Amino acid sequence: MLQLPENINGKEICLTMAEPTPENAQTLFRLIMRNRDFLAPYFRCLVSDITNKECALAYLSEAMQAVTSPQCIYFIQKDGQKVGTISVTMKDNIAIAGYWIDKKFGRQGITSSALYLMERAVFDNGCSAVHLNIMPVNTPSLMLAIKSGYRECTGVYPHQVIRCFEKTKQMYEMACYGIVPCRICSHQNNFETDVQNARLNSMYMGRQ
Repeated sequence: MLQLPENINGKEICLTMAEPTPENAQTLFRLIMRNRDFLAPYFRCLVSDITNKECALAYLSEAMQAVTSPQCIYFIQKDGQKVGTISVTMKDNIAIAGYWIDKKFGRQGITSSALYLMERAVFDNGCSAVHLNIMPVNTPSLMLAIKSGYRECTGVYPHQVIRCFEKTKQMYEMACYGIVPCRICSHQNNFETDVQNARLNSMYMGRQ
């Protein structure tokens, strides 16, 4: 089982493991309640399952105690304030990450910084790759994956309504040395075109 630190610190952003405590459960519940409509299209199970702080506490406890697919959930903190979560589920030495952030803290680079901190932690602890499973309608996450150097792949949980993006340890190390590999999506074969289409899709959805 992958052993990750309780705290992963960056310059402005830090990740703090969400231990199953009443205080953390209350924080998680309040974050979800404040962003329920925003999260519902992308995280339906999370929104439907966590309807009070007791459900939030059970969610945190079950994630930590999972045997077949251990999961670590971190709060994303900005200047000491908890503004979202990022989770890591292990499957065959691959870290499957999921993340979301309070909508009022979006477009500030917080999520990309949190993703980088998570990558550093899992690769330093022997993980071979990071996968992001993203709903096709989740345009901001698709753009983040592309801009962060992920490539589209089949994934360990193939599903027709999920798009999976991968970053291997080699890709991560190359980026650390300033060597940026070709960021290619299988359905587009062009990074700039993919970003442009994602932006156009976001603008279109915003008008609906």
